[in-house]
Amino acid sequence: MADTTTTTFSLVKPEVGASESSWGGKINTTLDTLDNLLDGTTAIKPNLTANLWEVGGVAVTSTAAELNALDGITSTVAELNILDGVTSTAAELNVLDGIPGTLTATELGYVDGVTSSIQTQLGTKSPTASPTFTGTPAAPTATEGTNTTQVATTAFVTTAVSNSAVTAAEVNALTYPVGSIYTSVVSTNPNTLLGVGTWVAFAAGRVMAGFDSEDEAYNVNGFEGGSETVSSGTGATVAPYIVIYIWKRTA
Repeated sequence: MADTTTTTFSLVKPEVGASESSWGGKINTTLDTLDNLLDGTTAIKPNLTANLWEVGGVAVTSTAAELNALDGITSTVAELNILDGVTSTAAELNVLDGIPGTLTATELGYVDGVTSSIQTQLGTKSPTASPTFTGTPAAPTATEGTNTTQVATTAFVTTAVSNSAVTAAEVNALTYPVGSIYTSVVSTNPNTLLGVGTWVAFAAGRVMAGFDSEDEAYNVNGFEGGSETVSSGTGATVAPYIVIYIWKRTA
């Protein structure tokens, strides 16, 4: 009976009772072949059972189907190590090619639950430069008196306007400063009407004339001249007049 070989790796099995002078050489060749198979020099084709083989002392629990999902992946070992527990397909995992080995499962988990393109979602957001808002946008209300480029809400504006409202007396004080003349057909003191100033009756029984620096009769402010009496004679008349109340603000 001639020598035979094993089925998988063709290891020589010397014929029993024969090849007495070649047994040693054949066994040595077989041992070298085994050594190459065990140290990785020659590729092996093991039929492994899940949970019954280890890598570096750690049991490999993946099934053949799970390991086949890695077929064609171009990622590095460091990149693959962050995928512990991931159930993605090879095509999905290849998207991760080039991702830093420092990326953690927690960081990858940030996209968990995303159901549409993140870029599309971001595209629906307003830009930071010259945004156009719709609906009823809200913003924090600044503290009263804030004078910056911060957005002013309607609440801030309402408070500012309310606190800075100008009263009628303040307007009247600007309209009628000290020295102003106030005329009226009622005798009520302007202070009562305007809410501001000290007023005294002015030009009683007098007709006011405008200042004229070129005329000595009218170039002194406050000068009183003329006469209540009009001489009679041909052409002598008194101009039509109406009596009103005249007040001057002194304070």
